[in-house]
Amino acid sequence: MSDNAAVLTLPDILDGLEALYTKYVVFPNEHCAPTAALWAAHTWRVNDAYASPRLVFQSATPASGKTRGLEVTAHVSFNARMTISSSTAALFRRIGSAHHNGQTPPTICFDETDAVFGGGRPSEQTEQLRGLMNSGYKRGATVDRCEGDASEMKVIEWPVFAPLAMAGLSGNLPDTITTRAIVIDMKKRTSKERVQPYRERSVKAEVEPLVRGLAQWAQDDACSLAGVYPDMPRGVEDRAAEVWEPLIAIADQAGGQWPKRAREACTAFVFKPRGGTPPMGIELLSDIRKVMGHGGDSEYRTVDRIRTTELLEKLRALSESPWGELDAGHGLSPRKLSRLLDAYDVRPITFRDSLSSTAKGYQVASNDRQAGLADAWDRYLSPPEPTAPHTPSPKSVTTVTTVTPQVDALPIGNPSNRVTVTPKPVTDSPSPVTSKVTDVTDVTDFQRMATRQAVLNSLSPNVASNLGAIMRQVKDATGSGATTGDELDQLEKEGTVYRDAKGHYLLTRKQAS
Repeated sequence: MSDNAAVLTLPDILDGLEALYTKYVVFPNEHCAPTAALWAAHTWRVNDAYASPRLVFQSATPASGKTRGLEVTAHVSFNARMTISSSTAALFRRIGSAHHNGQTPPTICFDETDAVFGGGRPSEQTEQLRGLMNSGYKRGATVDRCEGDASEMKVIEWPVFAPLAMAGLSGNLPDTITTRAIVIDMKKRTSKERVQPYRERSVKAEVEPLVRGLAQWAQDDACSLAGVYPDMPRGVEDRAAEVWEPLIAIADQAGGQWPKRAREACTAFVFKPRGGTPPMGIELLSDIRKVMGHGGDSEYRTVDRIRTTELLEKLRALSESPWGELDAGHGLSPRKLSRLLDAYDVRPITFRDSLSSTAKGYQVASNDRQAGLADAWDRYLSPPEPTAPHTPSPKSVTTVTTVTPQVDALPIGNPSNRVTVTPKPVTDSPSPVTSKVTDVTDVTDFQRMATRQAVLNSLSPNVASNLGAIMRQVKDATGSGATTGDELDQLEKEGTVYRDAKGHYLLTRKQAS
């Protein structure tokens, strides 16, 4: 670009930064390059921001593009300083000097962080460095240091607010840093993924127009972002909002596609599962919300109270969950369940079921003893995605002939008795296809009838059975034991079965006779 060339606009600059990253770095998804571009831009106006998110390139193995991503970032960030083993004293003096002189703080690019934080028990130097990285995340943060000899010792406050980008192996950075960071999990390139050869001098010349444009943008008072509070995506609050506000503010100022892409990236990073297994308590809360029908999953009926036995049954039946394998294969126990939930102020309650029987379990609402499941879900889980109701297509409805299925009544007998379903013959309807069509019983309705009958059979002749015994018999009879708890609950509400003081199920006298 010549000296007389037109100045790049902010959208042009961001587009150019994104293209630069994708030219030399292979990212794991489409949100990473625009995020890195916005982060590099924010370093030029970091004094307008309340917080400066840390940018982390990490991977499970070496040679995955971490350092390359950091190098490209250093080329286009404000006054970037690459370092590997800089001391804490050197860093806070470098950053503090800029603040004392009324200048924008430099961008610190720290490579091989695993060499610093991956050495087992942290040293005093490591803890000081961690403290600087944490406190330097927010504007106005300072580090106190004593300077001078013994006779004239005085405390000096060093400002440490500055942009910080890091690269290193996964699993070594402290949580106090990663929770203030945008973490990009890099991967090795596949044989089909290609990048352009990276040559330091060539890249430096290549980015000159972008750097010049960023410098002019940073000096334009009309482009100030101070006091700007952009609208954040749904569910992005508190620390996550602090991290993403400066980037989304820049995207909003750029306009065009950038506001939408920035918010999509924000949502993807904030709500993506972090590496490793989530804490057991968080996983438990999520699974309880699911099986109680509050997780946006139409597979489960929504209930506001649930017996402990039924909750454990549903949790153990979840595929790809640990609840059926705990305690040497015995599964999650009531005591373990209570202990895990107690940390979230959720405790067992005693309530009356539909037959006025006393039951132990958990509820969504709070009471004077505990905060309730709803409170824990709201505090510790992301908002559930709403599930759209299923609507049959017009094509499938208009081609259905009017049907009224009938099921012959079945006597209560031995569990081995077969369940016979005898639908009435289907006759052609003279009505036009546009006439109102009655509801058609789904195949699953017949399966549920079979399960219901098998549950009743397992209790005949009026023998008290616990839930486990009923489950075994129903599985043998129908192979659909996953719905047994729901059927028992429904039968109990109808007055067909009841539970005695020991919690055993029995048929009511009317049904047993």
